[in-house]
Amino acid sequence: MSNRIISDTSDKGVVTLRLNRPESHNAIDNETIDELSALIAHLHTSSSVRAIVIRGTPDAFCSGVDIAWMQHMAEAGTADDARRVAHLLLALRNLNKPTIAAMEGPCLGGGIAIAACCDITIAAEDAWFALPAVHLGTVPAVIAPFVMEAIGQANARRYFLTGEQFSASEARRIGLVQAVCMQAQIDDTVGIFVDHLLKGGPRTLAICKEMLHAYADKPIGPSLINDMADRVVRNRKSAEAQEGLEAFLEKRQPSWLKH
Repeated sequence: MSNRIISDTSDKGVVTLRLNRPESHNAIDNETIDELSALIAHLHTSSSVRAIVIRGTPDAFCSGVDIAWMQHMAEAGTADDARRVAHLLLALRNLNKPTIAAMEGPCLGGGIAIAACCDITIAAEDAWFALPAVHLGTVPAVIAPFVMEAIGQANARRYFLTGEQFSASEARRIGLVQAVCMQAQIDDTVGIFVDHLLKGGPRTLAICKEMLHAYADKPIGPSLINDMADRVVRNRKSAEAQEGLEAFLEKRQPSWLKH
């Protein structure tokens, strides 16, 4: 293992994954994909994990795909790397635990896609962003659907076509980032969101994530209303819902907050 990703788990079950290629501003290469994919697969099945935080180093979140590796794959004439990146991003997007991206320094290309696949996104106020693939004569087809889901079609057209840099405040305006803070406060800001997430029932959070993906862009009509009602009935019968309701009525903490 090349330690492209450093993993740390708190006593509350919060896993922090740090991209660890500081010499390349945490650019994504073959080993990064392998390690992050394996970790995400493990976290998806782990019952002890409550939330995941993805970070870079203090001077960079992620500079996108490693250019030298990209050139090598172009010479090889294979699409395998593109498929692997797409599967990695999809696995992150569909991870059944809540995810937070905490960004400092540059966040480019594939780094933006990683953030776009997370549920909560935090940026230091001096972080900066760009989708510069067109400046290299390359088409960012793999990351485009994930980024467009976060920032919308109009904003995607602007930033994919111009490749221009934009600030953390602009990233918040277009929906890529949800919270901006001073760099010195980023740990505390992450902690605030983690505390909020830990108040939710673990199974309920997973079901809620799946529901939000399932309902995205679906029109509100009879079919959706029936599904909504079915979900409510199933959830009310669950042990976690019963525990949460009983804890509220008995004025005590639910079992998932006692650890």
